[in-house]
Amino acid sequence: MNTRKLLQLIGLLNPPSVQQSVDATSFKKYKCGRFEIELPHDHKLPDYQQIHRLYDRFLPVLASCLPENSLVIDVGANVGDTYASMLSENEELAFHCFEPDPSFFSFLIRNADQIGSKTGRKHRDSFAKAFVGAGNSNNGELISENGSAKVIKNPEAANTIHYIRLDDYLNSAGLADDALILVKSDVDGYDFDVIESMGDYLRRPQTIFFFEAQCFTAEQLIGFSELAEKLSQHGFQFTIFDNFGTPIHAQCSSSQIINLLNYAWHQQTAMATRTLWYFDVLATSGQTSAIGSSALQAYKTRFSLN
Repeated sequence: MNTRKLLQLIGLLNPPSVQQSVDATSFKKYKCGRFEIELPHDHKLPDYQQIHRLYDRFLPVLASCLPENSLVIDVGANVGDTYASMLSENEELAFHCFEPDPSFFSFLIRNADQIGSKTGRKHRDSFAKAFVGAGNSNNGELISENGSAKVIKNPEAANTIHYIRLDDYLNSAGLADDALILVKSDVDGYDFDVIESMGDYLRRPQTIFFFEAQCFTAEQLIGFSELAEKLSQHGFQFTIFDNFGTPIHAQCSSSQIINLLNYAWHQQTAMATRTLWYFDVLATSGQTSAIGSSALQAYKTRFSLN
């Protein structure tokens, strides 16, 4: 990796104002896979996973199906819970994690250091306190609460959000031509912008996307709909999971994604009774389709969903 180039990119950041930022000195411990990590005291992950047995359980299974030396780009890495749970299943992966919230990032680094001391991989993975995206949401504030953070657009915000594009990052990373990339995005509403920042890498056949589709605004509804159509044009098919982790449909088309986006949007705008808050999307194509199918079958077997 061209570290100097990466640092130049990160140095462009001018963090926006952060409201309700979590206290990094007040924490609880929670086991993610084989590793115990530290969480902010108000983080909801333990509660959600106790109530909903499938919540955030698919990605570790997917990790177990990825080939050696695959690259995982974790956008919205939060405190490192996904990092810990995926690494528990496959230590042959390399991780590049991005988290813009200062307090969550401090937990991420602490947890990564503890995991690194146990696994001897301290210098294999990279972590950046940075926003990732195509820059389609420049003015806003970062709001953090209950273990989650999201950007709220605010034209009067004192600072402008600057983004690292994933294509710029990958161009500087010295990626092998045959390396498989998994891009995981969980940024509460702007995941389409994260994926769009891949640029020409969207056409790369050795790429898997796993992202949250949640729309708070009409702009986001349009953004996710356009992304689904673009990925479909590049040969991607989709597997959909509800917000609790239950598979809904495999090998979907973009039209099915758009139909579900509109279904959830009608509920978001109080036009229909709420049954679905958001959904997660696994996008695979070509040679990665077999990996996605294997992971889905392993997931169903592990959690008795067959």
